[in-house]
Amino acid sequence: VEINGSLLKQVRMARALTVAQLAERTRIGLKHLENLEADKYDVLPATVYLRGMLMSLARELGLDGIAVCKSYLSFVDAHRAKH
Repeated sequence: VEINGSLLKQVRMARALTVAQLAERTRIGLKHLENLEADKYDVLPATVYLRGMLMSLARELGLDGIAVCKSYLSFVDAHRAKH
């Protein structure tokens, strides 16, 4: 399964969580969460920080953190390689 921002948003919504609630629970900035869900790779933080954010997000959403990181970061890496 490819995990991108759209899928993360769908999972969040299925769990009946707002972005603000998720930001509070994970202590990830609201803007970072919005950028993750919108796949705005250009404005996401460095990979080391992004990995931590994805692990926290996955844990809160009940997803496999390693799978989320590998999949999402593959999109980020591909995008950053093009630019």
